[in-house]
Amino acid sequence: MSMYQAFIERDIKLHNPTTITLDMEPEQIAAGTEIFPGCRISGKSTSIGPHCRIGTEGPVTLQDCQLGENVTFTSGFAKQATMLDGVTIGANAHIRPGTLLEEQVCLAHCVGLKQTLLLPFVTLGSLINFCDCLMAGGTIRSHHSEVGSFFVHFNFTPRQDKATPSLFGDVPSGVLLDQPPIFLGGQCGVVGPVRIAYGTILPAGSICRKDVLEPGTIHTEKAPAVTSKTTFDVTRFGNIDRIVRNNLIYIGNLHALYAWYQNVRQEFMVIDPFPKACWQGACKRIQQMTDERIKQLEKLATKAATSPSPHPTHAHLTRLLAHKGSVLALSHDMFEGKNGAWGKNATMQGLTPLAFMQYNREQQKTDYLSCIQSMPPDRKQEVRAWLQSFIENITSNWEHCTNA
Repeated sequence: MSMYQAFIERDIKLHNPTTITLDMEPEQIAAGTEIFPGCRISGKSTSIGPHCRIGTEGPVTLQDCQLGENVTFTSGFAKQATMLDGVTIGANAHIRPGTLLEEQVCLAHCVGLKQTLLLPFVTLGSLINFCDCLMAGGTIRSHHSEVGSFFVHFNFTPRQDKATPSLFGDVPSGVLLDQPPIFLGGQCGVVGPVRIAYGTILPAGSICRKDVLEPGTIHTEKAPAVTSKTTFDVTRFGNIDRIVRNNLIYIGNLHALYAWYQNVRQEFMVIDPFPKACWQGACKRIQQMTDERIKQLEKLATKAATSPSPHPTHAHLTRLLAHKGSVLALSHDMFEGKNGAWGKNATMQGLTPLAFMQYNREQQKTDYLSCIQSMPPDRKQEVRAWLQSFIENITSNWEHCTNA
């Protein structure tokens, strides 16, 4: 029992402690947390905030994860994932590296995530595969974007590439918590990479293969006719402009979110060790997501370059990835903390997001979500334009390549 005594003395409640494995220091878990039988928690970067409940319905395995305050993880597995305050994870979750779940995200049972980013309040039903996605939308917990049960994001192509990330909403508007929800009905499927506008509804049982860029659309489409005589050559790549463009917009959104964490989130999270660990973990997750997207673009470029039916966009993509002042170098410099990489994007003209948050604090609004929700519309518009500039910074490189 002595090996658990240091945890118990920190007011960490261990249910049947001899069945629990804690390969970490007691200081990595905050007071008030409950850990139930059969759980295995490890990793030097693991941090568990106050009043979390882990393993309430079955064993949980956590490896190098960061949990905020009042997180409930019912049962399942997570590795290199970050979950902010109030997140709820249902039974038998499978959460792989590069996953960031922001405040009050809710998952029902049997959800699979990888390279997944969910902004506040997003709710996923049961038996869902939602890998390689970013989703936003909604204004409060009771007015949120929803993914119905049995939803699948198809993120692997017949040509065996994964340059397929899909955007459901975006970062510049999503972080401001003022957009209508997105509704993806049960038993739906989305074939990545697509972009879906706020307010979009995909009816239950439908499949989406196209971008839906008109807000407030109910989108339905028929499956293409395929007969036994239809042929498909996996070595042939045609015009990949839409695929590349959607990937770069996705990367630009990740850059914008990283800037948001550096300039705004940091003010609220680097206040004591547990929120700070979540902030550091979130920044790491965004870096992992960006690295993954660039890696998958590189794989696509390699395959397209050997296509027997070359298209100009194949060479454009190769040139873009080889250009050291473009996607690769900019991302690397950003995450290495080289301020020159931000250029004019580093802060807004006149009033930085950080300064505005300080104004809100002076108005006695110290909670992050409350600060964002109370932001005046004109200030939101300035912040939105600032974040959008990171996306334009990335897509302008592609425009230059295709127009050269």
